[in-house]
Amino acid sequence: MIKIEHDGTVFNVPTSWKEVTLEQFQQIEDIELAESLDKDVAFLSVLTGMTSVQVRNIPAIEFDSLKVIYDFMRNVAPSNTPKLLFTFEGIEYGFRNDVTKMSTGEYIDCDTLASSENSIQQLHLIMAIMYRPVIEKGDLNKDPTDYVIEKYNSDSLEKRGKIFKKMTLDIVLSAMVFSQALVQTSQECFQGFSVK
Repeated sequence: MIKIEHDGTVFNVPTSWKEVTLEQFQQIEDIELAESLDKDVAFLSVLTGMTSVQVRNIPAIEFDSLKVIYDFMRNVAPSNTPKLLFTFEGIEYGFRNDVTKMSTGEYIDCDTLASSENSIQQLHLIMAIMYRPVIEKGDLNKDPTDYVIEKYNSDSLEKRGKIFKKMTLDIVLSAMVFSQALVQTSQECFQGFSVK
């Protein structure tokens, strides 16, 4: 994160996905693809908290250098491995990494949200399904997946989803690739079954 000063106010400019929240990412996805310059103004406004008027008043040479700083956004290279555990707002969360232990409710809710037309706008809810509070841990040095997460409860989905809007994109991007693979694998597994 770098700090810039404009008209006596200091603003933060993210330089990696670890500094961008899910909510900011969702706002960026909503930006209309108008003229290129307008898009960059809107991006910088979302990322820094500056108004579009403040961004437009930045000297052009500074604006161009700031655009280079957030070029990391154009190069999405998520990890193939999700972050299994992380602590956010004092609560440790664990990733649902075993499709065979997924409940029907988890699967249906995750699949419904992930396959909706506005799945990016549902990402905070998908993350709330895939990451839940850790209630028990084993020896993580021997097995990094030796933990138990809270049972899935769709009643707490909205509340946790709202909290997760503030989680950073490095966690989200690492989980997205794995979650998509999980859903695809589970769909392939269930294709052979039929109700008689």
